[in-house]
Amino acid sequence: MKKTSKIASIILIIVFLFAVPVSAAEKCMIGDTDGDGRIMILDATAIQRLLSGLIGDPNGHIRIYGDVDGDGLNILDATSIQRYLAGFDNEHHIGEAFDDAEKPTVVISGSNITVDGVRFDVSGVPDEYTVNDPNEAYKAFVIPHRGTIIPEDCMIQVNNGVYDLKVDYTDERFKENYLTVKNDKPALGYDCLVRNEKGEEAAWVYAHYSGSYAYPFRAEICALKNEGCSFPIDFYYKGFLIKRCNISISLEEDKPSIASVKSEVKKIETACWSDDMSDREKLKAFSKYVESHYTYAQVMCVTGAEYVAFAARDLGLTSMLLYPGGEENQHCGRHLITYNIYQSTGVPGGHCAALVQYDDGSVIRYDVQGYSSWIRVYDDPNKIIA
Repeated sequence: MKKTSKIASIILIIVFLFAVPVSAAEKCMIGDTDGDGRIMILDATAIQRLLSGLIGDPNGHIRIYGDVDGDGLNILDATSIQRYLAGFDNEHHIGEAFDDAEKPTVVISGSNITVDGVRFDVSGVPDEYTVNDPNEAYKAFVIPHRGTIIPEDCMIQVNNGVYDLKVDYTDERFKENYLTVKNDKPALGYDCLVRNEKGEEAAWVYAHYSGSYAYPFRAEICALKNEGCSFPIDFYYKGFLIKRCNISISLEEDKPSIASVKSEVKKIETACWSDDMSDREKLKAFSKYVESHYTYAQVMCVTGAEYVAFAARDLGLTSMLLYPGGEENQHCGRHLITYNIYQSTGVPGGHCAALVQYDDGSVIRYDVQGYSSWIRVYDDPNKIIA
């Protein structure tokens, strides 16, 4: 009897030892980044270490199972796992079975990565890219592909999701001229501003997909004057990281053309601003100064919009450029561009104005040029303020 009981105990131990790994292999859990069938603090740590570049993720396990909220792996996923372990609400279903049918089939051969039958050539995107020449502050990274892409499966994650001034191209208001909807192909992605550890502007990054563009899977950077700033740009397809490019910026001065614009803006500010003015009063005075002191040949609408946008940023306000011209040809209602004040590219035909958002949330449109200027409420363009 004792011998039989001992054998039974051994069998139970063997079953116990092998049951958990087999179950975990068949159905990994959301948030289980190491595949051991448990959610532990080490799963959150693995995300943090990967994002910091301390470890790799050759089979994509961390990036697939660690992306608990479905928007690409970032530090918020590690935070969500920590909150789950601390007993907070489990809004992302951490610890529940992951549907492995959603996990893509990946084949890696040199610089070619095939994800569910779509082959990407990542040879044109370096592992590291350093910006140290202000004349070469703009750089585009493109990943050609072969096969049928599902646009919604393309995603570019900038700086592990830590950025601001995001412009979402899925919003019809935010369409750049080559990101407009053509032949029912959607334009997806965003523009964002990356800051350094001191909170200073480091670079504009444009992360987008456009089915009508020659290389639809692309990211662009426009580096600003900054030293010692670095951040990653990650290219995903179906949740799998096909390429990471680490950007380093070491610029001691602005691009010459931008430096010239900023110098002119400072000259105007000095001439028409006083300490007792509010932000609105300063930008009104700025606009009227350009109107009365410049000809249209000297300051046309695009230049005037850039001047106002930079002046607004000197006041700590959010600003961007508006291209209300050319909508019928561009298939969208209006154009909102954030980055053309740094890199004049892709400007559609027609007029250009500046939008400035104040601390109370209101957005004011400034149409400023030599000989004329208008200040109006953005949501009510017929309501002219000055």
